[in-house]
Amino acid sequence: MHEEEKTPIHVMLRCRGVSKQRAAHIGSPATLQEAFGDLGRSGASSDYSVLIQGYNMSVFKCLIFLCILYSFGDCKFLDTLTKCSVKDEDGCLRSVFQNIVTEAAQKGIPELNVPPADPLKIDKFSINLLETLTGTLSDGIVKGIRKCVFNKYQLDFEKLMAIQDITCDLTIQGTVTLSGKSPAIEALLGTNSVDVHGKGKVKIEKLNFYMETPFQLLKNDNGDVYLQLDDKNFKYIYDVQNMKFSAEKIVIGNQDICKPSVALLNDNYRTLLKSFGKMFLDRVVAVYCGLLNEVLRPLPLKFYITEDVSVYIDN
Repeated sequence: MHEEEKTPIHVMLRCRGVSKQRAAHIGSPATLQEAFGDLGRSGASSDYSVLIQGYNMSVFKCLIFLCILYSFGDCKFLDTLTKCSVKDEDGCLRSVFQNIVTEAAQKGIPELNVPPADPLKIDKFSINLLETLTGTLSDGIVKGIRKCVFNKYQLDFEKLMAIQDITCDLTIQGTVTLSGKSPAIEALLGTNSVDVHGKGKVKIEKLNFYMETPFQLLKNDNGDVYLQLDDKNFKYIYDVQNMKFSAEKIVIGNQDICKPSVALLNDNYRTLLKSFGKMFLDRVVAVYCGLLNEVLRPLPLKFYITEDVSVYIDN
């Protein structure tokens, strides 16, 4: 079982250093009603007393909301995390990691020195195609990470395995080059030397990953245990609902082949995925694991796991 769900008032008070028991008491409806009733009887003007005792308190509720909103401005992210059991029988970790990734992508986590990851900038990303060709994305930008949905997230501490099921709508754009020599390209274009460059964009709808990723439990300098994903020895299956390509200009030699190339890609993206999808997605999963490790490395497990996990460390 995970801890009792935290309401905004509880979190606000906990961020201010109030004990858990005291925060629960102060934030209870009975306590607030009693306090407001006393305020209405303590010599306030008759109009104000009517406002309080009527318990509609629209303006007062707005003030309470603004106070809570202000307090959240300097509330530490670690204080908002729910703790889960290692057994995770109720899917608690799915919500925790959804919160972690969304927060890290959208705003970053300053207290962990984690910058925002959406949009994600990619300086250079290369894969080999048809054995003799190299495709490269430069000055790349990936958008949509903040809206990824965690359908499942489990940590098996006995097997040291993370199981993730994630669905994303992503947009990737940047400068694309394709260079090298290929008999297949020669049959298609009449030349075996390829030097293609241009600016392109692809929208990937409902990209779904089911991943099994080994992890290690390590101790930091303070003796706290943290989790680190293996970004090389993972297994995954994936599916894509749809892909849509667009481009400003794609040049081979002196010829702009943008329109026919985009049409060819949009009509045959399934074939493209079968041929080259795994090579591309291997790199994507490795980048994802690396980004998540940047968050998990400075985030001890004690902030989101109830039990002492040091017993699972392989000595």
